[in-house]
Amino acid sequence: MRPGLDLRAEIDTVVGYNDGALRNVKVWLQKRNNKLTALDARGVLEGNKAFAAVLRPGARASAAAAGRGQRCRAAVQVGRVL
Repeated sequence: MRPGLDLRAEIDTVVGYNDGALRNVKVWLQKRNNKLTALDARGVLEGNKAFAAVLRPGARASAAAAGRGQRCRAAVQVGRVL
């Protein structure tokens, strides 16, 4: 095991900007040398729309959700949490 942080969490509800909520959130992240090196965050937005934000070593960060506005708001929320 390498020094750093490996975190797995399950969160019922994350309330964010403009009372938007992300439910049934599952987060996995790695931090090495005090930098975020990997992230996989998934949950359900209002209207039962799936959301995922992923950051992998050597790849670009991505966020996906069913609605454009919700995707942008949720991606910003995930960034602020971390």
